[in-house]
Amino acid sequence: VFVGEPLHLLLEPTPPPPPQKQQVDIVFVLDATQSMQFAIDGTKAGIQSFVDGLDDDNLDSRVGLVAFRDSSYDTPPQILDFNGAHFSNDPVIFRNKLSQVRAAGGGDIPESSFDALAIASDLNFRAKSEKVLVLITDAPPRIPDTAMRGVEQTAKRLSDNEISQLHVVTMKVFEGHYRDVQTTSHIRGKFFSLSAAAAGSEGFDDILPEVGQAITVASVKGLQSGVEYADDQTSTLLALVGLWTGILSCGICLTLIAAQNASLRRQLMTLPEALKGGGGSLATGIISGIAGQLLFQYALGTTDTSEAIDAGNYSREIISRVCAWIMLGGMLGGTMAFFIPNLKWSSAAIGGMIGGGIGAGGYLLTSSLGYSLGRILGAACLGLLIGLMVALSEIVSRSYWLEISYGKNEKTRVNLGARPVTVGNDRSCTVWLSTGPPVKYSYAMEEGVIFCSDVATGHSISVKPNDANAINHITLTVRAAAVDSAQPMPLPPVAPPPPPPKKTKYASTAKTGDSPVPSSRPINSTRPPGTLPPPPPIKKDKQG
Repeated sequence: VFVGEPLHLLLEPTPPPPPQKQQVDIVFVLDATQSMQFAIDGTKAGIQSFVDGLDDDNLDSRVGLVAFRDSSYDTPPQILDFNGAHFSNDPVIFRNKLSQVRAAGGGDIPESSFDALAIASDLNFRAKSEKVLVLITDAPPRIPDTAMRGVEQTAKRLSDNEISQLHVVTMKVFEGHYRDVQTTSHIRGKFFSLSAAAAGSEGFDDILPEVGQAITVASVKGLQSGVEYADDQTSTLLALVGLWTGILSCGICLTLIAAQNASLRRQLMTLPEALKGGGGSLATGIISGIAGQLLFQYALGTTDTSEAIDAGNYSREIISRVCAWIMLGGMLGGTMAFFIPNLKWSSAAIGGMIGGGIGAGGYLLTSSLGYSLGRILGAACLGLLIGLMVALSEIVSRSYWLEISYGKNEKTRVNLGARPVTVGNDRSCTVWLSTGPPVKYSYAMEEGVIFCSDVATGHSISVKPNDANAINHITLTVRAAAVDSAQPMPLPPVAPPPPPPKKTKYASTAKTGDSPVPSSRPINSTRPPGTLPPPPPIKKDKQG
């Protein structure tokens, strides 16, 4: 921020100077149906300040007018005539001629605005002048019209006649029709709210000078600035936004790398890390900044950033700013996944998007006090939230990790995955040891199995959660989210002992009433199992 902000202020252009007596011919294409008398009166009342404003900007201006209604009701357009010419540089003469136009007719809702634009583009403009049309209407165009059949034909007529600007004063609901003409013909211009002038001529006293300013400088706002840039300064604006965002991205990335190295007791920053992290994040920041600016311009229609726009357009500007900042945060957060071992890109990007959204809020809340202050606070929120959300996403997304214990109360963690986590005395190792071989251990996961390789001996074994190694007073323990890391691994389940044999009715413990048959195997017999008892002795009689 403290590097990018001075550059932003230094490179931010001053408002472009007015052209040296640039010729500009302006045709008001005015809806003269019955509901538009207030617009006719407003144009008459505001034409003097309109022309004076152009003169103050050192423009050689002329004005003309085409009043239109609905050609399908046999009401052809009316072109003001100034002694055989279509334009006048005298606002008084123009106002007197406009007094001859009265609002009348109209028929149904659509009016012949496309036909009127085509007729206005055919007028006798000066060869080297800026050719400008200002459409004022409260109705959508009739499609197809008497001469113009649709957007494409109208846009082609304007392009063929080299119309350079088309500004539209209309209702919000009808903007889309006329914006399509701008987009198809690639003609720049702004939109203004007709509702702001609906109360009477005072509204046009405010709108017409704004239209005049838009004619003087067709401009576009920056994503992180309220300064308006001329159309020919768009490349400068993109470069400035990209540079500022690139420096911000570089600062965030290097800060996170240094913080991670400090937690692992490594050197805060090695030259390869600085080159890789700084260069990669700078390039990503520039790309994301330019992409965010283009998104912002596209959402607004490039030049549709006038202070005179209605509340709907203002809301679109706010939403597009927030969306662009969210995109910036997502790309910056995703970049961190390349520098933090086994961090999921998607999780880091989501964390960055949340940080970008909150950063946009900080910018919008404070930009009213100054865009520089808004950028500083927005960048601070963006950097802080990206760091916090990336750390949180690392915790949430981890399934297996290596817990490094330096003592009783000091532990840090590194995610395990396909990218090896190395332990050794080499400064490039993930976990640095003060003494020992350059690389002692390497932990990596293959097909769901974690392997610990003793690099010095080349011996590799599979390890399970809570398996530990101790080296240089450091304990390295494999942990898993599905296993309570505070408890040892559970022993395998032991089968319960078999139940004692059932005692039959012949047992010595037979219940009362059972047949008192002696057991075939006395309880205290020492006879080996499976042998028959000796036969009972033969009882001899007296004669035997």
